[in-house]
Amino acid sequence: MGVSGGYQSARHGPSLSPGGDNAALEEVMPLLELYAAKDPKSGVPCVSSIGPGGSGHFVKMVHNGIEVGMLSALCEAWGFLNTGMGPDYHQIGQAFQQWNNEGELHGTFLVEIAADVCKARKRDGGYVLDDVLDKVVQDGDASEGTPSWSIAESASRHISCPTLAAGLFFRTASGNRQERLKVAQSVAMPPPRSFQDMMDKDKMVQDLRRVSEFIADMLEPFLNMNKTPTNAKLDSRVGRELQRNYGVLKDIVSRGLAYDDYIPALSATLEYMKCSGGTMLPTRFVEAQMDYFGAHSYDKPSVPGEDPGPVAKGAHDYEWKPA
Repeated sequence: MGVSGGYQSARHGPSLSPGGDNAALEEVMPLLELYAAKDPKSGVPCVSSIGPGGSGHFVKMVHNGIEVGMLSALCEAWGFLNTGMGPDYHQIGQAFQQWNNEGELHGTFLVEIAADVCKARKRDGGYVLDDVLDKVVQDGDASEGTPSWSIAESASRHISCPTLAAGLFFRTASGNRQERLKVAQSVAMPPPRSFQDMMDKDKMVQDLRRVSEFIADMLEPFLNMNKTPTNAKLDSRVGRELQRNYGVLKDIVSRGLAYDDYIPALSATLEYMKCSGGTMLPTRFVEAQMDYFGAHSYDKPSVPGEDPGPVAKGAHDYEWKPA
């Protein structure tokens, strides 16, 4: 069974996603409904039968994997604002609060708490955030296993999720701060710099809002309408939204690269948007090399049954270097 809600669920109840045998779930559901958190508007318990076997915890695992990508996008947005544009934490918190109140990110929990984190002050007047070191250790100390399980599961199912993987590996790289500081002395990489050519600060903030999580609310109605969705990008509304935000994301990533910002998840998202809809990728070169050293075979362009064809071993080999 998946359980969400953090330590506050001890007082307010958790969100539960149980899975298993229907008869067993019917027996325990009254207890779970009593224990679960309640929707503040409807009073409906935050619990529902997910499916057979361990599907409840599987859904929770995927949820946590997606959360890693979302957390990284917000983290990178915060860094972009903090080092690139120079507002104080309270001003960044105000921006996050505005994002949560309107637009694509309206009512997004992680954006809501991002505003709280930015604004939290100590008794001496300083910001609590200044007391937080930059190392995320939960993946390395094994107290948080679901994100890495999600990435492993996506790989085993041949599903590309580079944003989530980039977010996880960003956290992993941050965790070993001791080694990081030694590497910093060895390679002397340039730190992020403040922007010198920013013409419209407000537009930059709004562009950053759009690229941070522009798909967050858009997918909910799509999933509600489709009982067995396969690829959300095939939906015309999702496609239009991705197209609308592509240029903005490209501009943000370009600026981040120019000023040495840390943007692994945002840049991975851009590259995924490019390659997931590419009609002729340079990966044909990879396929050729693999056929060269391992006779892995390949399909040919414009050949019926091969192009586009199934995800299966190709029909052709070439003797690149005669024996």
